Amino acid sequence: MPIKSFNRLAECMPENRKTVLWVYHTGRCGSTALSQAFNALPNAVAMSEPLCFISLLQSFSDKELSYIYNLEVKKQYRKLFQSIVRVLLKPSLKDADILVIKHPAFDSLSHIDLVAEFFPEFKIIFMYRDAKPQISSLYRAIGNTDMAVALTKVVSRNAVLSNLFPFIKPIDLEYDRCYICEEHIEWLYAREKKRPICELGIFSVGYSETCYHYRQAVQNKLMPIMAFKYELFRNNLQQLAALFDHMELRFTEEQSSLMHKALELDSQEHSDISRALVAKKQVTITPSMIAEANESLEYFGLPKWGESITLPNTVN
Repeated sequence: MPIKSFNRLAECMPENRKTVLWVYHTGRCGSTALSQAFNALPNAVAMSEPLCFISLLQSFSDKELSYIYNLEVKKQYRKLFQSIVRVLLKPSLKDADILVIKHPAFDSLSHIDLVAEFFPEFKIIFMYRDAKPQISSLYRAIGNTDMAVALTKVVSRNAVLSNLFPFIKPIDLEYDRCYICEEHIEWLYAREKKRPICELGIFSVGYSETCYHYRQAVQNKLMPIMAFKYELFRNNLQQLAALFDHMELRFTEEQSSLMHKALELDSQEHSDISRALVAKKQVTITPSMIAEANESLEYFGLPKWGESITLPNTVN
């Protein structure tokens, strides 16, 4: 569909009357499980990392990040983002008055200023966990995949193949979390020029950049935003009650029971990163890899590898 036609379609969408929860996250922090828990409710629909946001970023990244610096391209990007969200809000087959949109992790928080401008009524949360378990979990799930990294780069950056396989994205897109800050891009390129960054180091860049931009969003007071830490959130009904309070909704016993049962299940059960499969993977994290991780954590002002972190507005 031509972009102009898509924008016109979005403008025809009915006014949204749902309570919308927008979920930002670092990845490997319980966000998929939360989506699963909301889908267990009869009056809720949760979308987990819609591919349209990935396609949007990749399409405009091909213009060498000009959508940040070129005013006309930036205008196109902003309009298309607004249209995408409006279409996502369209009525669904399930009669729902709660809609949860879990933003893709790799460029999490990149759109928070647009959400604040176009959809100020949305409720926003940020999910995270301590650096060591998050980065280790991601590395265990998709690390040691150098061939896969190379293949996904070829497919996603080829004009023909990317259209044939739009769901394939570069595994190393963790880098792109720096794309909204020119200073961070320069730091990253200068660092890699000295020596290639290992996969664990790439994952640590993504984690650190995401936590950094969350803190910036809180400091800039773009929108009311609460943080939920995995170590505190998992199987904690009081945290769920706090989440519903943030959404300005009543949390009933029936909702509590349904969501608690859903949270006990493996949200990745039928995927390549299910708990059982990931637990079987043998990975080695060397001192030099940890040093690379600490380089990113230190640059962004975060606690070192193995230390605990508590970000602003974390529900305790």
